[in-house]
Order: sequence, then C-alpha cells, then structure tokens
Amino acid sequence: MVGRGVKAAERGAALTHRLLAFSRKQTLLPTTIDLNLLISDMADMLRRTLGETIDVVTIETENLWLCVADQPQLENALLNLSINARDAMPRGGRLKIEAANISLPDEVAAKRADVDPGDYVVLIVSDTGCGIAEDTLGHVFEPFFTTKDVGKGSGLGLSMVYGFAKQSGGAAVITSTLGDGTEVKLYLPVWAGHGEEIADNQSIAEIPRSQGERVLVVEDDDEVRAFAVSLLSDVGYDTVEADTAQTALTVLDRTGAIDLVLSDVVLPGAMNGPDLMAEFRRRVPAIKIIYMTGYAEQAFDHTGELEEGTRLIQKPFKKTDFANAIRETLDEV
Repeated sequence: MVGRGVKAAERGAALTHRLLAFSRKQTLLPTTIDLNLLISDMADMLRRTLGETIDVVTIETENLWLCVADQPQLENALLNLSINARDAMPRGGRLKIEAANISLPDEVAAKRADVDPGDYVVLIVSDTGCGIAEDTLGHVFEPFFTTKDVGKGSGLGLSMVYGFAKQSGGAAVITSTLGDGTEVKLYLPVWAGHGEEIADNQSIAEIPRSQGERVLVVEDDDEVRAFAVSLLSDVGYDTVEADTAQTALTVLDRTGAIDLVLSDVVLPGAMNGPDLMAEFRRRVPAIKIIYMTGYAEQAFDHTGELEEGTRLIQKPFKKTDFANAIRETLDEV
C-alpha cells in the first residue's frame, strides 16, 4: 500500500512538473550549450533506448553557435521527441538529429516560428514515420492531447517540450505529412558572450571516471534504466541491470562482485528499493547504495532521513552531477 502511494505521488509530481513546463512556470537553470556535443553525447543512449529497428543518424554542424538553455530539460526534450518518433515508426525507420544556425531578422520571418526576431540555434528532430494528419497537427502541443492508444501516453510529452522552448526564449515548431514523417524544430536563443569558456557541465575532462568498479542498475522504467546505464558506460563503469528486485537478487547471486547498487525507490512486486537494499546488505554488508527518485526526499520514509551509507539523487539528473554522486559514494570509507 505504501509503495503504491509513493508511486502515485511520483506520478503526481511528474504531472505537476510537465504542466509547469507547459505553462512556463518551472525553474530553469540555463547554461551555455554546444548542441553538437550534446547530440553526440546522447546518441549511444538513444540507440540503446529506441532499439535496433530505428536507425539513429546524427549530423554535426560546422561553426555551430552556442545556445543558452537548461541542459537537463533540453536532454529530456530530445529524449521525448526521439521516443515519439520511435512510436511513429512501429516497423522501423530513420531518426535524424541535427542542429543549425538560423537568423530571423524581421517580424515576417520570425512570425513563422512564433518567436521574436533574432539569432537562434535550432535542434531539428525528424523521422520517417506515419506522419500526422493536418487536422490533428494543430493540437499536438496541447496538454493531454495524444494520438496514441489509451494507456500508451499521457499527452504531455510534446506540451512539455513546447513549454520548455517558450520559457527558454525560443519556440517549438512541428511540420508533418501523413504517411511521410514528422519534423520538430526547437529554436533556442544564441549565447551572446564572447571569449568565455563553455559551462563546466560541458567539460568532459572534469567528469570523474570509473576506477574499474561494477554498478548494478535496478529500475523498472526501460528508458530511465537505459539512460543511467549509458551515463555509467560513458565514464567507464562496468554495468549490469535489472528491472525488478527479484531479478536484481538473481544478478547479484550470478555475478557476485557488485561495488555499488543504483536503485529506484519504488519497484514492482513485493519488494521496494529499501527492502531490496536491506537484503543486499545482509548478503554483502559493505555494498554501496544510491537511490534515485523523481519525488521529494521526504517521501522516502516517515522521517525523511536516509539510512547510513546511502545517498539519494533526484531525477532527472545531468551527467556531471550523476558521475560525481557515483564517484563520491564509491570513495566513501
């Protein structure tokens, strides 16, 4: 009962977050971003998440301007658009991701994108899927509007992308032809600074790396699990994964040497995250533990306190913060 209550609270928190994104009231922390680098960093994770039937093509643009946006939210937007594209290609197809510099010098040019005149970096995501009918296209950014079957989507993914783009000072534009694919463009404001370094979260050299450890990722959401595994693999960790507590225990028995467990707080079945970690600690007392959750830390238990030797990180997480949490936990004595 407690597990279902926390899961419902997490869904409520996610719903509130998406509605705030649409209404442009969420808190954003913009930094300077090289979109070429962001696309490159996410490419492998997207290939794992979308599956073998989707050909993910990324194109690097020469002399691309830096843009200004909240990086975790931009990564979430790209993931959202990519998943929508996959769902529009049930028999497989091509997903193309690229960026471009675009100048909209006057009101006439800017009006087409519903954005102020100026310079923008545009993230372009296009697919070869089933496309969207003309009478439907005008509604896709509305909250709760979805073309998917009941239970297959919340109808908030594209509205969140739209709200994020508008709050960032840009725009989201979608074009589609029924039977011939869809293209979404996210207009993001250009960085106006000169002679300054790119934000720290773009510096690969500063991201702490593995020292040969193995991490077990326990998460029932396939996309979140793939994203976490991708981030861990990018910085050198050996990873194993499980989608339920029982599978995680089987993995531990089979592989033996696990240095750290990264687990969702709420898991399907009889055992939640803390129950699973108690069993892990019974078998391997010195094992390191990190919980990940999309809800507030106070929802973790009735005291709001974590057990000794554990850490909690909030979803969504960005690469540097995530890697730091992993490294710091493993280095604790």
